[in-house]
Amino acid sequence: MKKILIFYLTLISAIVFFTEKLSAQSLCASVDSLYREEIVFSTDRDLYLNGENIWFQAVCTANKPEIEPLLSKILYVEMYSASGQIIYSGKYLMHNQITSGYIPVPENINSENYYLRAYTQYMRNFSPATFANLSITIINPDKFFASSQSQELIFASEYEFLPVNHPSNVALFVNPKLQKSLEKISLWESFSQKEEFISIAQNGLASIQITAQENSEFSIKIYHKNGKIEQKNLPKPSKNVFLLKTTADKYSINCKLENSAAKKEKYILKVKSLQFNNLYTTEIELGEEIELPLACAENEIFYFQVTDLNNKTVFFSARSFFAKEKKSLKINNLSTYYAPRTKVDFTIANEQNLSASLTWLSVKKCQTTSEKNELPIELVYNPNLLANYFRTHTFEDDFSQNQLNSLLILYQKFHQQTDFLAKAEKRNSEFWLPEMRDVSISGKILDKNTQKPLANEKVYATVFGKNEQVHLCKTDGKGDFSFNLNHLSGNQNVSISVQSTDSLQKEILIQNDFCKNFMFSPEIPLFVESLNTSFLEDLYLNAQICKSYSPFVTLQESNAVFQSATSLSFPVKVELKDFIKIPVMREVIDEITPFVTTQKVKDGFILNIYNEKEGLVYKEPLVMVDFVPVFNINSILALKPEEISQIEVNNQTQYLGNFDIKGCINIRTKAKQLGGIKFPQQTVFLNFKGYQPEVKAKFNSYFSSEEFENRLPDFRNLLYFGSFNKIPENFSFYTSDSEGFYSMKFLFFDGKKIKEIEHFFEVKKNIP
Repeated sequence: MKKILIFYLTLISAIVFFTEKLSAQSLCASVDSLYREEIVFSTDRDLYLNGENIWFQAVCTANKPEIEPLLSKILYVEMYSASGQIIYSGKYLMHNQITSGYIPVPENINSENYYLRAYTQYMRNFSPATFANLSITIINPDKFFASSQSQELIFASEYEFLPVNHPSNVALFVNPKLQKSLEKISLWESFSQKEEFISIAQNGLASIQITAQENSEFSIKIYHKNGKIEQKNLPKPSKNVFLLKTTADKYSINCKLENSAAKKEKYILKVKSLQFNNLYTTEIELGEEIELPLACAENEIFYFQVTDLNNKTVFFSARSFFAKEKKSLKINNLSTYYAPRTKVDFTIANEQNLSASLTWLSVKKCQTTSEKNELPIELVYNPNLLANYFRTHTFEDDFSQNQLNSLLILYQKFHQQTDFLAKAEKRNSEFWLPEMRDVSISGKILDKNTQKPLANEKVYATVFGKNEQVHLCKTDGKGDFSFNLNHLSGNQNVSISVQSTDSLQKEILIQNDFCKNFMFSPEIPLFVESLNTSFLEDLYLNAQICKSYSPFVTLQESNAVFQSATSLSFPVKVELKDFIKIPVMREVIDEITPFVTTQKVKDGFILNIYNEKEGLVYKEPLVMVDFVPVFNINSILALKPEEISQIEVNNQTQYLGNFDIKGCINIRTKAKQLGGIKFPQQTVFLNFKGYQPEVKAKFNSYFSSEEFENRLPDFRNLLYFGSFNKIPENFSFYTSDSEGFYSMKFLFFDGKKIKEIEHFFEVKKNIP
């Protein structure tokens, strides 16, 4: 395992060096060769009430199929507000790249839109824009505050100026509050006195195509119901506009750079992924058509940036490419209506033999059975949210594709006005190792006086309490250290220790295990106008009934059997209760502890351990109290024997990783509180968060007549949420007592993209 780890880390380092070298040669075509991980993250719903659970499924993928299995094993999940307040944070162990769990929504939480994000430690080497980011709405009837309203009308042109004699698009967003006060919106051209009315979708998105002439003057006219008319001017026409024409097929993208008013010279074309990772860099000449080796067999979004040789951006645009071959599955035997407590049984027709590494099903209560494929309003306010949404939804109809293209145009204005792109491309100055086995803890050792890093220093990490572990490593040339804490779940007490001397005082810095860079998290307004009051009341009533009668979360204990995490053993154990009371700790060690003696030295005492097999005396054994290293033996001798329960000894040489431990002593206290020893600053204690225990959702079944006639009410807002390792041929679940509309959504993950099927049905007592 150690050789594999060294190979992978060497490979990653070489790739990083090679890529950075290529980026310096800006005139050479280059493909980004960095190993990267991506998260696909999906929740059971996007609207929750206080006190409910947010169920999720997550898949981690990598862009290097030759590195198998995936390097990272731990997923980090956070829920936070726009102000950066952490509501929840957890770690989850991934099995075959997959994990699931739930996030409890606090009872006293405020009503607003919150952010969720998921990432691995290795992904922290890149910008948080590469994380899986999404937004959810939480409603607390007792804490409902009107959020601040943002700009009511947002519009943006596809280009900085309207290109003359070339079609271009203008996108708009009208928020729900403004929509209620509007009569209509139109595109007005003042030179020709022509007016064209614009159709606005329910979510406020719209777009219109314009072909400008040199003397054109376009504006957006806003007609209010109160008779007020506003007019907002669009960019002026210009011949000096850079255009990048793109076409794509399964294997490549063809690009042609045009500008009728610019000189024919060379430029640099950079292509970025939806997560703002650099995919390809090449030289392009004005008027030249080039082919990029970027496949578009599936739906894709790329960012295209053209700069001159002085690195000044002359063109930037996001382009969507949709697969022409639509591969889909079909759900059969579904009805439009079901009675309460009825089995919903259906089959899945996989006529095109699609494969899926993960399939998950979510059945939730919804407002209507005729929902269009409209994008959520939250996407307009934060481009960070689009990548995960795009990977967990399909865009197979013209309406949803037009909605997406409108959104990408609106992002143009955002990208031009902020330093978002610079932050999105920025790499972390620290190097985060992938957690290839378990949760890790890392940090740095410094000279306390000079604050310079200390290399080649021995560092101990111990887990003390119920799950005892001992780890040892040495710092690297930058003073950094890292430990894998084996099979560590829940909150655990951890110590990090390093031995100091009078001439060299050392300081321990611990890296935060969760990322504190939120980069771009604007407040997303909570539009009360878009919420259905009766639907919310129905959800709230159901949630209150479920809290009182129906537990839907059960712990699933892992069947895995793990060996002891530490290789240290203690064949000799001395129980102090078996001996007469000895008032002094030094006498306890000298008189009744085998192989161990105290020795007076200049500054106090040391402990010696005698190895009778080798005839050797170990003068620097590892000494611990309740599995925490203690380097000052005087503090050991100051312990009160009546507070000690057991002394454990190993007088042989043991091996801890690459290190040999010549003799080891562990003193166990009765209270397990370290005997009241005052540890110096060279020992740091922390409450460390391991990974969350695996949990599954429990859903009611009404298979038998006894279950069906159970008088306990069943008013679940979520009828089912679960996953499968393949595409199932058939499946079933049961409806609840709550009448209304429901959405059943199947997601099929093929290793790259999500295939999505959604079906609506209604639960009612009197079926027509």
